[in-house]
Amino acid sequence: MKKKDLNSDLERLEDNAAQVKKQSWQLAEERVIAYEAKRGWRAMKVEKCGYDVLSIKGTQERHIEVKSKLGTGKKFGWTELTANEARQFRTDPDYFLYLVEGPSLEPDAPLIILELNKAKLDAIAQELTVVRFTKLGALPRNYTN
Repeated sequence: MKKKDLNSDLERLEDNAAQVKKQSWQLAEERVIAYEAKRGWRAMKVEKCGYDVLSIKGTQERHIEVKSKLGTGKKFGWTELTANEARQFRTDPDYFLYLVEGPSLEPDAPLIILELNKAKLDAIAQELTVVRFTKLGALPRNYTN
């Protein structure tokens, strides 16, 4: 097989992977909007706000960033948060991260939606810090049990 053919095949595979990722992301947003509606919230897709979905119930708002692993068979890693998303968590008390996982891109396939707000993420980060330091043989100075 020639190098030109290999490059062409690689480009096609990259295009297909990008298209599946986009479908996964769009479906995850649709599923989050439906999930919020079932809980009595009015949710809508937004653009250029620093998050993907605005959800409103009475005077409460949720600014939801949606992350998807639908159809990939993969689990989430914390390295997937961007600097902007981490900054939003620190500065926006209404910011939520919804992690959407599921085995399929089919609309009726089962899925998991994990809701994380600042308090939950801080607790997870503290727990991960304690585990990391414990593995190294020491606890952080501010750790209290």
